[in-house]
Amino acid sequence: MLIKIFIKLNVIILLILIIVRSFSYIYKITDKNENTMDIHFKKNSWENNYMFAICEFNKKDEILFEEYIERVKKRNNEWEKNMNWYIKYNVSGIIEINNDNTFHEIMDLLKVTTPPKFDSTVLPFKIIFLKKEYKIIILLNHYHCDGNILHDIFIHNIFNTEKTINFIKYKYYPIISDLLLYRFLIKSLYIHTFKKHDFLTLDTEKSIIVRKDISYNTKIDRWIVFSKIINILFKYLKKDSIKVAFTVGFDDNVFFCKNRIGVILITIPRMNSEEDYLNYIKKMIIKNKYDAICSYDLFRNFPISLFRKNMDKTVDVVLTSFKVIGKDKNDCDLKNINYDLGSFIGIGRIPIYICSMTLDYDKIIKICIKSTTPDFDSDKMIKNEPSTIEIYKW
Repeated sequence: MLIKIFIKLNVIILLILIIVRSFSYIYKITDKNENTMDIHFKKNSWENNYMFAICEFNKKDEILFEEYIERVKKRNNEWEKNMNWYIKYNVSGIIEINNDNTFHEIMDLLKVTTPPKFDSTVLPFKIIFLKKEYKIIILLNHYHCDGNILHDIFIHNIFNTEKTINFIKYKYYPIISDLLLYRFLIKSLYIHTFKKHDFLTLDTEKSIIVRKDISYNTKIDRWIVFSKIINILFKYLKKDSIKVAFTVGFDDNVFFCKNRIGVILITIPRMNSEEDYLNYIKKMIIKNKYDAICSYDLFRNFPISLFRKNMDKTVDVVLTSFKVIGKDKNDCDLKNINYDLGSFIGIGRIPIYICSMTLDYDKIIKICIKSTTPDFDSDKMIKNEPSTIEIYKW
């Protein structure tokens, strides 16, 4: 009798999921209602909404830099014609040539200025060429720009190197996708209810960005990169476990969700070595790999504003990683560009955000840590870790 009731209950819940999904789909395509994720990022502010990255032109020659700028502008203009903000809203990003300011002066200015306003949408991006320092500042609004867009801008527009990353295709499979989502929701509810976690403290008044460079001379993969990052992090954390959201990008259209990102959220305890972290992270990510597609499916297809609003409070660390192979380095603009760092503008909404870029052509990992928590000792890290510098403070 109890088994029959349990089966009926699960069938009912599954049917409710399918019905809600269907109504959300109809509402979206008929009413052009915005996705919860999109609403979350649709604020006209540099702070929090804009990712930023820094690159440097390594040939300190004004004429060569100007020629490079013209090549980027040409590539960008052609690329942008296929972007949603241009096709749907007739809005373009801004490319600015700055003759006077330094990087820190620009960052200081962003505290007191707001992006240009449009009647139809927000500014998708701004690229600033600092002629005084031969640097490039890339500002990407998270409303329009996700991992796919970030990858395109760097790989195609800035570096002009060959594309080597293929994002996972999103596809909805009736019943199967719903069963996976139901399982994901039950698991998330169980963890939230029965596995209490001591989260990192969020500081609402200050953030700091530090960057660490790690050289390597062997074959590299994501597991090695993850283990190096987490091992370094725990050296300067005051807590013995952290909840880390590993981001996963999806190849999808932007009609239902402009920010095409899912996450795999795992709790990582303090361990003894890099190898321990590697084995644990690899095992847990593979075990929970479907969480990426389920979390994206949830945000893409369901009206869950309250859940999205509180999601930042359920993670300690968000970790995003990219890799540039660069085998064609000597045949493209990559030979003259040094990638420096990537992060977010302003006071963070989560305790720690990490953006890691593996530059395989130079055998170097550039790890950028944005800390908005007193539980991370950034001063000690800068003092003790080789090739580690402070980038900026808010």
